[in-house]
Amino acid sequence: MDFGAAPSGSAVKKPAQETKKPVPVQPPQTDDEDVQDADNQDQIDRDLDAITGMKGRKIAIDPGHGGSDSGAIGPTGIMEKSVTLRVSRELKRLLEAEGATVILTRTGDTEVSSKGANATSVEELEARCEIANRADADIFLSIHADAFTNREVKGTTAYYYTKGTKQSKRLADSVRTALIDSIGTVDRGTQTSNFYVVKHTDMPAILVEISFISNPDEEKMMNSPEGIKKIAQGIADGIADYFG
Repeated sequence: MDFGAAPSGSAVKKPAQETKKPVPVQPPQTDDEDVQDADNQDQIDRDLDAITGMKGRKIAIDPGHGGSDSGAIGPTGIMEKSVTLRVSRELKRLLEAEGATVILTRTGDTEVSSKGANATSVEELEARCEIANRADADIFLSIHADAFTNREVKGTTAYYYTKGTKQSKRLADSVRTALIDSIGTVDRGTQTSNFYVVKHTDMPAILVEISFISNPDEEKMMNSPEGIKKIAQGIADGIADYFG
């Protein structure tokens, strides 16, 4: 709609001639005013970061398996524990570049529990949750690769605790959607679960199954440098969407 058009059938009147008034000249801005404007802009930037940015966010990333626990093994022998650690390291790099603080439950090919290979499954999972809870993280993500006896099965899934919060579901949806957009996998949806690590963490928590390491094509993707970068970028984008 053109709000500047004259009503149909009406004549457009010319404005009466007016005597031009002198335009007041603004005094030059002082150094103090320049500083004040800069301070105001800095405050606006800080306020925007607090609302939408990842600056100052504390994010716990749990690379699934490790040490004596290889996790699932793909057709060519690629181990889940290796994929999850590589993705988590790249994800840490991306998130820290955006100003977040990232806590990895493990930084190498080791168990997390102080008992090492002697720890029970529950003790190992408990140790992972404890790291996130002690750090008072804002969110928790456990990174995994799925597997099935039928090698044709493929796709990406995100899980949150069955009795979890709306924030956990929103985090799962955000990460799953962005990850699929990045790596082009089949969408297997967001599902509820009773996985220990999403049940015993004090913050919004999810477990992400990147794709099926038992599927030859997806195993190849997850073992490539390009695939690792795309996976990490997709998860980072999902986290940014969640905080946005």
